[in-house]
Amino acid sequence: MTRLNRQDRAKEHFMEALALDVKCYDAFHELINGNLLGIDEEWDFVQGLQFKQQVRDDADFVRLVYTIRLKKEKHIAEMALARQRLVEEYGMGENPDVLFAFAESMYAQYRWEDAFAITSRIQELVGIHPTSLPIHIACMHNLRHLHPRLFLLAHQLVDKDPDEPVSWYAVGVYYLMTRKFLDARKFFSKANLMDPRFGPAWIGFAHSYSYEGEHDHATVAYSTAARLFPGMHLPALFLGMEYLQVNNLALAGEYFGMARSICDTDPLLYNEQGVLAFYNERYGEAVEYLEKAISLATHVQGTDAVWATTYLNLGQAYRKLERYLDAKKAFTKVVELNPRHAQGYACLGIICHLIGDCDQAIRHYHESLAIEPLETNTIDLLNLVLEVNAELPPGNLGVLGLPGGEEAWRETVSTRRPGNQGQHLVTPGRDVGFGELGGQSSMVADTSIGDSSAMEMAE
Repeated sequence: MTRLNRQDRAKEHFMEALALDVKCYDAFHELINGNLLGIDEEWDFVQGLQFKQQVRDDADFVRLVYTIRLKKEKHIAEMALARQRLVEEYGMGENPDVLFAFAESMYAQYRWEDAFAITSRIQELVGIHPTSLPIHIACMHNLRHLHPRLFLLAHQLVDKDPDEPVSWYAVGVYYLMTRKFLDARKFFSKANLMDPRFGPAWIGFAHSYSYEGEHDHATVAYSTAARLFPGMHLPALFLGMEYLQVNNLALAGEYFGMARSICDTDPLLYNEQGVLAFYNERYGEAVEYLEKAISLATHVQGTDAVWATTYLNLGQAYRKLERYLDAKKAFTKVVELNPRHAQGYACLGIICHLIGDCDQAIRHYHESLAIEPLETNTIDLLNLVLEVNAELPPGNLGVLGLPGGEEAWRETVSTRRPGNQGQHLVTPGRDVGFGELGGQSSMVADTSIGDSSAMEMAE
């Protein structure tokens, strides 16, 4: 049924086979690796299997082995306990499958260094381990200092095991990393021809179009992945991002809702829903989504710097609600997480300008320009605040900031720019003014190459 792309019927038959015989590992493998079940659906199904009735002696062992293979976005504590029991009670600390489950957990929490250390240990133990290689490759893509090693790994895999789709997938990831998108597509396609059910290659293939701005082709590829892997929320999430970039807000909302129905614990999803709410001018709702994203990001215990852009988005939503002090805290968090975040410093300058602290605004604009000295929009804003500071006596603006608030400030920005009168900066999908929102790039799950809304201050 899977070869006929009849995923629903295939799922029913695999579930029936596993319910009749809980030791039918082939059926379990197809359900889990094929992403035929959603997070809650697969957890409820596996935990509801009749282990004790069918496997009296090894019931706990089989249940534990199955439990650690489930999706890692939920039930984190239960899976950690299952791994611990397998290690302590059954002596499986060096078992590749147990280590792979641990690597998946680390990767789902954006702890790429830890995940890479574990997958490296797996390769040391068994040589080429195809199941763990997609995460191993994704970690190398995410960690810049490992990029040269990815080049070497791709060559080694092609030489040693050219019949495995993951070997050509590694080559595709390398070319995607070096922005040679046509070459990347060629090797992702080769991986998919070898195994049409190899999910990471489908996502990488779609990303190669998305990064080139080929939105129509990207949406077709993401849609194919969504059809082939109905239990994976990432294709729907990336489809929503794609429609967000082309300003189709209605379809973006539908696909974000579809992704949320599959997985409601992904911080990236809430970040993108916050971006969508912002574009729909529902700023209060945007704040709720973005705060939820940050809360979930805290729970996954990953690298905080990954979420600097979400804090930037939150600050912009606060600014639209004229919650300037909250916005200032959010932008300050951005530059704490990433001291070379030019846009964060520029946004701090905007907030200081709005609340009347011209001296601090000048300082922050200079900090931004020290990182990106050719950013003309920041230069214009610096010139504006210098002009205002020269025209007005010290303390004239007071704690209440500019008369007329942000709208008056934005009008002043657009009318005082020399040679740029009346222009606004355009972000992908919608003209929303200066530095409105930043998209959150992500490397999530075992699809390896994450996408981004890529909403920068200036294009």
